[in-house]
Amino acid sequence: MANGTDKSQGTHGHAAPVILLATLLAVTAAAWWVTQTRGKPQRVAKRILDDLRAGGLSRTWPQEEHRLLFVVKDARGKPVGWRVYLRGRTENGYAGRTIDRFAPAFASARWTLSESASQGEYHSQYVPPEGGSTVVTLQQGRITIAESRGPIGHRATAEAPDNYIPEGMRSAVMWEVARRSEEAAFVMTKDGESFADGQVHFVAITMAPQGPRKVRLGQVAIYEFDDAGDILRIEHSTSGVEYARVDAEELVKAFPETRSLLVKTDEPSEGTTDDTSPAQ
Repeated sequence: MANGTDKSQGTHGHAAPVILLATLLAVTAAAWWVTQTRGKPQRVAKRILDDLRAGGLSRTWPQEEHRLLFVVKDARGKPVGWRVYLRGRTENGYAGRTIDRFAPAFASARWTLSESASQGEYHSQYVPPEGGSTVVTLQQGRITIAESRGPIGHRATAEAPDNYIPEGMRSAVMWEVARRSEEAAFVMTKDGESFADGQVHFVAITMAPQGPRKVRLGQVAIYEFDDAGDILRIEHSTSGVEYARVDAEELVKAFPETRSLLVKTDEPSEGTTDDTSPAQ
């Protein structure tokens, strides 16, 4: 007959596997929860992009032509630069241009997208402090990038990730993040940082809603939109720089050289980056 000590040891012997199993299940559940939580922003991003493509860009951008003007101010509120954004319909989709002057740097970019945002091209040029150019082509789910900085050039191709934002669509995507009030994690390419070890380098971008019409882009900037989904203001938290939307009169008053530029950029779908240099 077993004594009391033997009975106690036998009971503990049966309980040990049960405890180990319960611990294993708890750890597995926790790991699954962490995976699902971390993966949710990527799933939200894919859903947003899928919805935008399925609905067509004309539903997102009903205007035939669109223009937004911004004055860039430093942390003291002094105007130090400007931005002109243009977008218009083409036969197969949309085309746009962005022109930035933030002394001493100047950058000009143009892009095209098909109605379903499944095909597109992006061309950018930027001058001092580090001049260069970037060309991005999106076709059949693949991205080809050609980039040059001075005499050095690179070229590479990669499959477009499910959460990749085609050039020209970032503001539309951000507006969807604000409207849906869901954090989303995307990837993009960035001028001057499109390559790593000879391969296409995608930059991770997290967008988090900050209210009904505001979105935080990473840890750097807050974008504020108007009721139509157009950017109203961009605030850079680290530098204090602000992009404030203005009308043509306000822009020309702050930067007279933009008067001729606004005339030159009336047709975003037909222009090239060659005629966007600011008047001297």
